Amino acid sequence: MKKRFLKCLICCVMAVALILGCFYEFPVGGLRAGDYTVPTELTWSTTSGEMGKVSFRINDPTRCYYFLRLYMNGNHRATYGLGDLSYRNGDYYTTQLYTSIDSTGTYSFEVCMSDDDSEEKKSQAKISARSADFNYDDSGTTPLPTPTNPRWDNTRDGYAMWDPVAPESAVYYYGASLYDDAGRFIVSVGSYNTSVNLSDYLANTDTTGYRFKVTAYSRDIEHYQKSAASGMSGFYTPSIETMSAGDAINQTFRNVSSGGFGPNVDALKNAYSTDDRKETMKSAIIGSESVQDTIRSLESGYAAEKGITVNPPVSQVPEVAASEISVVGAGLSATAGSTIGLTVTPVTRSREYDTDIYTNALSFNMSLFEEDGRRRSEITTLDIPVVITLPVPTSIAADRLFILHFLSDGTFERITPVITPDGRHARFCIYHFSDFMMVEQKQSSGNTPSNPPATDNTDNGNRNDPGNQNNGGSSSGTTPSGRSSTGSSASDNTNTVKTKPIKYRDVPGDPYTVLIDHGVSTNTDVVILTNFMVKVGDTVMVKNDDTGITSAYKISPSGGVSYFAEDVPDDVDVVRVPDTITINDCKHPVTRVGNSAFYGNDNIRVVKVGENVRSIGRDAFRDCKNLKRVILPSSLVKIRERAFYGNDRLMLIEIESSDLKSIGKKAFFKIGDNATVDIEADGKEYKSIVSRIKKSGLSGEMKFESY
Repeated sequence: MKKRFLKCLICCVMAVALILGCFYEFPVGGLRAGDYTVPTELTWSTTSGEMGKVSFRINDPTRCYYFLRLYMNGNHRATYGLGDLSYRNGDYYTTQLYTSIDSTGTYSFEVCMSDDDSEEKKSQAKISARSADFNYDDSGTTPLPTPTNPRWDNTRDGYAMWDPVAPESAVYYYGASLYDDAGRFIVSVGSYNTSVNLSDYLANTDTTGYRFKVTAYSRDIEHYQKSAASGMSGFYTPSIETMSAGDAINQTFRNVSSGGFGPNVDALKNAYSTDDRKETMKSAIIGSESVQDTIRSLESGYAAEKGITVNPPVSQVPEVAASEISVVGAGLSATAGSTIGLTVTPVTRSREYDTDIYTNALSFNMSLFEEDGRRRSEITTLDIPVVITLPVPTSIAADRLFILHFLSDGTFERITPVITPDGRHARFCIYHFSDFMMVEQKQSSGNTPSNPPATDNTDNGNRNDPGNQNNGGSSSGTTPSGRSSTGSSASDNTNTVKTKPIKYRDVPGDPYTVLIDHGVSTNTDVVILTNFMVKVGDTVMVKNDDTGITSAYKISPSGGVSYFAEDVPDDVDVVRVPDTITINDCKHPVTRVGNSAFYGNDNIRVVKVGENVRSIGRDAFRDCKNLKRVILPSSLVKIRERAFYGNDRLMLIEIESSDLKSIGKKAFFKIGDNATVDIEADGKEYKSIVSRIKKSGLSGEMKFESY
């Protein structure tokens, strides 16, 4: 009887589950379709002069990614990336689709919500109902004139220019479409002016030259059609000085066909001769196997052209067998006609290190020797860094292996190597040779470090077309190195406030939870983290016990970090972006305020950005309704699109930089009426910054002052 009852109960439960399954959408790829409440009231404007404008109601406070799909005659026409609209919950969002409504037909649209803007998440998006139809008839409208004289600006690298279209009052927007030298389309970028910066999209493909063409658009599609596209501009080849280090290395190899290896390799050395650019190159090389392959090809061709012989490594240290050592790039620093090779020998002098942190130490010296037939000399400093691969000693756990690179003053640079997938070899990148020590960091409670396996670090960049279509890219690789003095902190003049263990969220793809002891300086903008292992791409969460602000720091391949404010308490109205953070005695400059870092934060009134920040991301301080004053550092060179958009109480912007080279469109749009911009520059630099602010697009008057 009991068995029969249990069978009936199980059958009933299964039947109920089956019925519920017909109505419930189960998780797909980590996203449950029922998690979002889609927008409603999708409406087309019927106002004359605003045809093509649409609006819809936001019904969900969840932080997520919105995008809009436009259809023509039932077929997909364009996709518009709208970003994070959660702050508008209950309000109506309005946007203009005129760039894609350019011929007679029936148009409709739908709004989608997903976790982010990746293609995988978009395919799982929650989708609204389709809007009503909008019937567009282009008969009787006049095409705008075709833009003329497309050309590259000879005073600004990567800037496209063209002559204005008449009547200028009818033109709302220009779209510049970029192509490579094979005629392949790369990206379209919009501009409200007659020039646009395309430098972010150059060197993303295997090409040596770029061309572009321009189309003019009118917002008044009742009376004007978009123009025909202009003719192609002439070719532009970006200089390696303006490229990222990885792109510069790849471009150098592509340029070899004109001028041979020697002049092009010398140009690369000159472009990356300063200390900061050297570090950037080092990170770019170790972060990408494809760049390492390019260095290998450059070395092979350069050595053949210059008559250089690169000998196999020699080792006198049994634990570091010569047959398992690899050196890539040494020939690029050799003299023509010489022979060069690496020698590994035992260390004859003791080196100090913290035995409370490290164990199983193996010391050795690495030297690079050059012979020209008459004498043998040691090369201590290189023009281009080399990639070294060494065997992991059997006495050291690969996932806790670090390499201490000792400097002339007795301090050391701690290197986190890339561990090959088989766990047998460690790879790192250096500019000079001396004593080295392989060590194993002791394992402690709550601290499970993991050195990353070799990976390709490719940044695809962001590409925007006139319809605001976005495809983002990300990068990951190895931990950049820093310097440490034994037993001392790398931060200066620091008074540390109380510390306590904080539990931080797991890093996606690296599922471990760690405890971090943290402190925040009270008299300098420095964050100190200890007993925590990080690598490139990791997100480190830090709570300031003084202010209560929880911040996220994302480690970049250059050794710097990007800053994001995750949580700002209601009673905090002044925010200071730190100058640096120090992780395990390795100092990392805070070089970027990330995209949407403070988007929609209504608490903050004053923001002071740290002295190492070079870039402020898209929408970083957008719609901070109570923000009144912003202090921007002397290090700043770029402000991205809409960084301070919509801050109608922002009345004072202090710019300490005289080298602000790029300001994205609408960066200061809809800020306070008659806001004052104080610029710590004069003469040409002052005029240049004022011009860039004005060209970015303003909604009202601003007062500019030089101090």
